[in-house]
Amino acid sequence: MRTGIRGLAFLLCLLSIWACQTPTTWQEIVHLPTPLPRGGRVTIAVPDDVTTVVPWQVTSRASELFVSLTHSGLMRLDDHGAPQPELLADWNASSDGHVLTATLQADLKWSDATPLTSADVVFTYTTLKSLVADTPVLAELHHIIDVRAIDQLHVKFTLDAPYSPLLTLWALPILPKNILASQSIAQINLRNLTTTAGPFTYKNVSTNGVIVLVANPNYVHGMPLIDELAIMPNSRDSDMIAGIRNGTIDIAELQEAPLLSKTNPVSNTMYPQNIFGIAAFNMRQDHLFADRALRLAVQQAMSQTTTLGMMLPQTWVNKPIATPATALISDARSLLDNAGWDTRDSAGIRQKSGVSLQATVLAPDDNPLLLHYADQYTALLKSLDIAVVRHTLPHAAYVAQLIPPYDFDIALLELGNGRSSSTYADTWLYDPDQRALLYGGDRNQGAPDVRGSLNIAGFADSAYDQASDSAMKAYDINARGAALANAAQRVRMLAPYVVLYRPTTTVIYGRRLRVLTGSLRFDTPWYATNAMRWFVQP
Repeated sequence: MRTGIRGLAFLLCLLSIWACQTPTTWQEIVHLPTPLPRGGRVTIAVPDDVTTVVPWQVTSRASELFVSLTHSGLMRLDDHGAPQPELLADWNASSDGHVLTATLQADLKWSDATPLTSADVVFTYTTLKSLVADTPVLAELHHIIDVRAIDQLHVKFTLDAPYSPLLTLWALPILPKNILASQSIAQINLRNLTTTAGPFTYKNVSTNGVIVLVANPNYVHGMPLIDELAIMPNSRDSDMIAGIRNGTIDIAELQEAPLLSKTNPVSNTMYPQNIFGIAAFNMRQDHLFADRALRLAVQQAMSQTTTLGMMLPQTWVNKPIATPATALISDARSLLDNAGWDTRDSAGIRQKSGVSLQATVLAPDDNPLLLHYADQYTALLKSLDIAVVRHTLPHAAYVAQLIPPYDFDIALLELGNGRSSSTYADTWLYDPDQRALLYGGDRNQGAPDVRGSLNIAGFADSAYDQASDSAMKAYDINARGAALANAAQRVRMLAPYVVLYRPTTTVIYGRRLRVLTGSLRFDTPWYATNAMRWFVQP
């Protein structure tokens, strides 16, 4: 017994020593004396192309992946889309939120081993601020009044007001001043840039168009485990499935979700795209759907009792929402009756105070999904004894209805919540704030304004604005998340929008890929954030 106790004590001693020595950061892990599973190549296949790389104007999933793998910002979005320090060692905000001071990690280096300092940070943000603000991210940079280096490790950002989305904007790549200062940034293509700060850097393009990246030995969080990472653009679904099965491709994002063979299954999952099909109710006082009871009745009939689910499910701010109850058309009719729409005119159309209930439904003619929902809404409204005028219009004519005099009651539209392009809804710089679509001060009640993200519904609620303002001033991620959740809950209650659909991307993957720390997951658009920890199992 005494010997057993000694043995147990020795084992506990060993365990305690191991606990004290267990690495807690990726840098510590990659510098362990124990050999790590290094080497090999991982190939990611995508259906689109990456001929031009402009990180502040990403126009395809292929270029988004390329940027996230080769470049580093002060922050990096993790696999939940939350900003985490990358080149930063620390940062702090002044008491009024107008000044943020960023402290860089010591001894940062570019992939060519030259020092990365505060001069590169100042060059990056000063240069980007000088560009024409033709994308949301470039427009947002104008909240920065001044950016200057305090010393080689410290940068001071002065803002026109507290602006918490700056933390996700800090994921913008830092650019090498000594290489790019003499070039025109407005016309630059960074695809072939071989001096970067990300986990990988550009090597070449093979004869079959595959873009080959090599591990960056000077990456701030340690050299990646794999030697090379290849991006295979312009890939067909059938070729990607075949490549996964024969082991020449490790990860593939399909153009369309295929019917995968039951006899030869392929591991697969999905992540939601940053796109939303929505129905916007015109809530302005001179329109029918200013009546909340009418909005709720239509939503009840459509079984769309959860509104504005426009935060990606994997994001740090997302809160679980109860599953919608089964739609009962009788409940919708009761809601309309109780709201005073309980009589009928000579044509059998509901009336209230002598006014017949007629709704104008607006849809673009180039989106089959929206046209499908336009059919559904038209049939639904008619079943509730509501007259319907439906307009299916070409894009230009459709957009013209979204500005004064706002000649619609329900507008069906598709929105992308990206920040770096008007044509591609990126997640590279994703921020979950829906303020532009909902903030009362963004309502346009006069001159025409065709900005797609404007407050289309004419939503105005002081409680929402207060929660949104709190989120805008909160640099603490937990406080900001709570404020954004409060704002979203207010919107769900008042129901200016209904989310109709959210497209997804199907990801298939092979069995030889592993991850040393963290999780190997592909149900998020930010799965490549863990690429430096990937390794291949022969």
